[in-house]
Amino acid sequence: MLLWHTLATYFRRKYGVRVQKIPLDAGATCPNRDGTLSARGCIFCNDSGSGSGMGLRGLGLRAQWDAWYTKYTTTDSDRLFMAYLQSFSNTYGPASRLAHLLEQVAALPGCRGIAVGTRPDCLDGEKLALLAGCGLDDVWLELGLQTCRDDTLRRINRGHTARQAEEAVRAALDAGLLVCGHLMAGLPGEDENDFLDGVDWAVSLGMQGLKLHNVYVPQGTELARQWRAGDYRPLARDEYVDQYNEDDLYSDLDPTIFRHRYVMHLTDLKLMDQVVQQLDETEGIAKVRADQDISNGFITVRNIASVISIALIAILLIISVFIISNTIKLTTFDRRDEIAIMKMVGATDGFIRWPFVYEGLLLGLIGAAVAFGLQWLLYAAVSQGIANSDTMQLLRVVDFRQIWAPVAAVFAGVGILVGVGGSLTAIRKFLRV
Repeated sequence: MLLWHTLATYFRRKYGVRVQKIPLDAGATCPNRDGTLSARGCIFCNDSGSGSGMGLRGLGLRAQWDAWYTKYTTTDSDRLFMAYLQSFSNTYGPASRLAHLLEQVAALPGCRGIAVGTRPDCLDGEKLALLAGCGLDDVWLELGLQTCRDDTLRRINRGHTARQAEEAVRAALDAGLLVCGHLMAGLPGEDENDFLDGVDWAVSLGMQGLKLHNVYVPQGTELARQWRAGDYRPLARDEYVDQYNEDDLYSDLDPTIFRHRYVMHLTDLKLMDQVVQQLDETEGIAKVRADQDISNGFITVRNIASVISIALIAILLIISVFIISNTIKLTTFDRRDEIAIMKMVGATDGFIRWPFVYEGLLLGLIGAAVAFGLQWLLYAAVSQGIANSDTMQLLRVVDFRQIWAPVAAVFAGVGILVGVGGSLTAIRKFLRV
């Protein structure tokens, strides 16, 4: 049984079918980008304004809508659609611009509602009236609140205060709009308690929806510069999950507030088809987005890499045994006369064998230590390359410091096995006196 409302459940109960949001880039901007408040923008916002960037590529609203509409109706024609003006602050500028924008959206084929992304300081009575009277069935205002702390808002160059956010929410609710507030976890200078205070604050404003985001560091932003300089560290996924679990965040949340989005992470990609099917059959879930082609590609690459790795490990083990055994053979050959004399005076095989076994053990451990160090350096280089690449953000690389102990144990165990095994093999024939 659901203990809270999801947006999907709300839509299904209202319309009886799935409602799909289509993200649109209306070519908007922000007052802290065009010089009105600042020219730098929020420190976490990239050139596409946290949207698709399709408007920057010259596509109008109708062209963007048609592209997404065709894609979705090809696989499922039994659904309704809502326009989501996502990029930048869509109510910024004169009211006439917003009026024209709403007319365009209302004319889109199959569009039943609209969600307008904006800032608290880009609203007034005239614009709220335009939104409330646009004639669409559902009108949502997606407000970027981010935090309840004014010092954080200044630190991230937001350009407005928490008081302005409160006033904007209340004015929108009074105008009859549905309001969804956005909050960010892991903002610079904030800790877990600051974020949880922000959630309590947002809930107290009486909004119908809430979106909680962990901070993403896009390439080319001020936040990315701070991260590279070591002045900011974003929350890792596991930290976010551990700190902001459902019991902490939603135990006191008004059950009438919609949670707009869920993100699930699989530890085993082979289970993706099964999980997607189970989610599709779950009541209240409108759409499951699973990039299965990408995941299948990763599985293929992983399988190929595993086969190549096993082959390389086998080859390297054979080479290691050969090198160590021959090193011991040279040593024992040089001391063959001493070994023969010790055998003739009654020395046991174990007494003669142990110095050479000990030498092989040291050789194996030294080789394992060198290999482990090189592995750490290579892993760190690959991890840094993935972290610095926009195209590789889909991948999550485990911090080597979290796994170094078992990896070191494996290297040491293999080193000991190869070293001791190679020395025992090499000395065996010299004990036959």
